[in-house]
Amino acid sequence: HVRKSLSTWERELPAGAFVRIHRGRILRIACIERVVREGRRVSVHVEGLDRPLPVSYRLVPALYRALQSTNQPPDGAS
Repeated sequence: HVRKSLSTWERELPAGAFVRIHRGRILRIACIERVVREGRRVSVHVEGLDRPLPVSYRLVPALYRALQSTNQPPDGAS
């Protein structure tokens, strides 16, 4: 069993298919169902999970750029 840092995973995963949303989380963009903004807080609803995941404030711009580059609207609507 080999342990890798999230930074290593970020470099190794296919560019444009994954996005880091928090210090401890990288998500496959295609699994994001919708993004919810409540004031300054942003969370993502992910297929297969009952609860939304919080997005780090500093990583919100990267999330929106990643969604834009895949033509996936931020609200998850298709």
